[in-house]
Amino acid sequence: MSEQQLKLKAMRTSKVRNQDSIETKMFRVLKEIGVVAGIAIGSVVLLEAMFAGPITGASMNPARSIAPAVVSGNIADLWIYIFAPIIGCLLAVVSCKLVKDEQCCDENC
Repeated sequence: MSEQQLKLKAMRTSKVRNQDSIETKMFRVLKEIGVVAGIAIGSVVLLEAMFAGPITGASMNPARSIAPAVVSGNIADLWIYIFAPIIGCLLAVVSCKLVKDEQCCDENC
């Protein structure tokens, strides 16, 4: 092989390596975002379990609260565990439509 052919081959190889490194960098960034999201969600659950649960006596899982209330017959505060998840879902949809693009909730996105 001539010197020019070797240089051309080296350039092609370096382009492929650069392309691979860009894909690798993108994967690392996406992986880091997932890790950060997991840490954030875990932190909220930890804080709720440490502070809000003992103070209010509430639980984060509506099913965990509904079943004992029905079995014991203590259904006075049961309505909050039934309606709060529904209201939360509705608020999430409205806030998504306010923050995201107009077509974020379409079937084709």
